[in-house]
Amino acid sequence: MQKNVSDISIIGIISSPHRNGNSASLARKVLEGARSMGVNTEEIYLPDYSLDFCRGCMSCCSGEKCIINDDLNPIIEKIIGCDGMVLSSPTYGLSPNALMMNFMQRAGIYCVYRSALGGKYTVGVASAGRFGAKKVAKELSKFADGLFKAGYKVGVIGARGAEEGWGGVESYFPKAEELGKKLVRAIIKGKKYLHQGLFMKVLGALFMHKIMKKNLEKNRDGAMKGVYEYLLEKDIIT
Repeated sequence: MQKNVSDISIIGIISSPHRNGNSASLARKVLEGARSMGVNTEEIYLPDYSLDFCRGCMSCCSGEKCIINDDLNPIIEKIIGCDGMVLSSPTYGLSPNALMMNFMQRAGIYCVYRSALGGKYTVGVASAGRFGAKKVAKELSKFADGLFKAGYKVGVIGARGAEEGWGGVESYFPKAEELGKKLVRAIIKGKKYLHQGLFMKVLGALFMHKIMKKNLEKNRDGAMKGVYEYLLEKDIIT
């Protein structure tokens, strides 16, 4: 069943410390392309938010949300409610920058166990002075993958150009806008990308899901109570 364009919501999550830096500008071009198709878009510029570091308390698994009093929980609510995401970061040491890594770790503990983002459509965007941007973009595009349900990776942009200074990636702008349109088309059609992560899907069906479900049932009144109840409510497990 196809979705109506006006009902589609796409969120861009940008971690560049430079508001108009290369990776930030590319992400906005992806959102611009999506918006030209008539969908709703929203930008979350992470430097504007307060995000503490994970304390390893696992309250997000035993309860309904993270107990740290910062901006993570409202962001999680937004991304769970959207249809697609554009994640962008500059490349630092062949990895996303620290702000994006912290966000992915914090949100990941909550979302991955619950598979709360499974079935959502993602685009990864990264920039680098010389190399590593595509690797980082691919890593970002996997953000929606959960233990029981994966996300759909629509595409990536790994742009070289930071050595030219901010704004040195204009040549990628048309590709970024087209990727935004591709993201919308995939959501409208409900494209399944059956070939993606095939090995992990088979491994999960044969082993991982059974092991994880056993652990959930064992700890359903304690350490994994929140996760267990969420998965039951969403009919992800029975």
